[in-house]
Amino acid sequence: MFDPHRWKTRGVDMRRMEYTLKLEGLGDPEIGTACRTALTLVASEMWAAETDIPWSMREGWPLEVLEAAVRLCDRFVPEGDRDDHYMRTRVRSVADGKVREDFITFAPHAYDVTFWRDDDAQVASLADEGMSFVIWLTDQQRTALAEVVGADRLISMTDWRQAHPSMWRNWLNRLGGGNR
Repeated sequence: MFDPHRWKTRGVDMRRMEYTLKLEGLGDPEIGTACRTALTLVASEMWAAETDIPWSMREGWPLEVLEAAVRLCDRFVPEGDRDDHYMRTRVRSVADGKVREDFITFAPHAYDVTFWRDDDAQVASLADEGMSFVIWLTDQQRTALAEVVGADRLISMTDWRQAHPSMWRNWLNRLGGGNR
C-alpha cells in the first residue's frame, strides 16, 4: 500500500507531512516571496500542474507574473477558449523547467493551482491567490521554509484541523452535548 508520507528517492527515505502556510497579514511582495520559496523547495518533485488564469485580474499582477500567464495561455489554453475573464490550463506536464517556472511564478495569483508528483500524490495546492496554501514537506524542507516565512506561519495540517474543527464537527458536538 502506498504511504504518501514516505517514499524513496535515490535510495533515501523521505517522510512528508502536510502543512498549511498561513499568509494572512502579509503584503503582495511577501506573499509572492513565501509562495515562490515554498514551491521552489519542492520543484524537483513536480511532475504535473494545473491552474486557472483569472485574466480579468491581470492589471494588479507584477510584470513577471503577467508574462508567465501569457506564456501559459499561449501554450495550454486553446485559442477559442481565451477570453478576457477566466481560463484554465488543465493538467499539464512540468518536465520542462521553463513551464514549471511559469506555473510557480503564477501560482500566488491563481484562484486554484495544484502540483503533483509522478505517482499522482500532491506536492502543493494553492487557492484564493495564495491565501489557502497546502504543501507536503520533509523535515529538512520545513526547516528551510520556516527560516524564510517564520515557524508560526507553517502549521501541520493535523494541528490546523484540531484548532479549526469543521462546521459539521461543531454541529455534532452541540448535538452530543459536547463543546458549547
